[in-house]
Amino acid sequence: MTDKFIDLHMHSYYSDDGEFSPAELIKRCSNRGVTIMAIADHNNIKAVEEARKEAFKHHIHYINAIEIDCTYRDINLHVLGYGIDCKSKAFDNLEENILHQERVCSGKKLFDRRNKLCYRNGISV
Repeated sequence: MTDKFIDLHMHSYYSDDGEFSPAELIKRCSNRGVTIMAIADHNNIKAVEEARKEAFKHHIHYINAIEIDCTYRDINLHVLGYGIDCKSKAFDNLEENILHQERVCSGKKLFDRRNKLCYRNGISV
């Protein structure tokens, strides 16, 4: 019996902390004996279509996944979701909400950063 490996948490270049294309990740997994895998990019599913096609070529079972960045009671969390139906209307609404929240948070972070810099330099805003 040969060893089988599973990797359910990796990021493609569609995440800020990912380096490789979905196809390259599949090839690397195949070369290392991974038979079941998921690419859980942050707040998007852009890798899914390419990954599924490439995984099929390499006889790898691919699981749709996402890693949602969120905050609960001022604690930053990363929630992993597996087996998602990427064509579901409910998922479209969720993804739209995530993107909206990302934009809102980015704007708030920039605003807070600007205020801290101005405060340190004695500039009134």
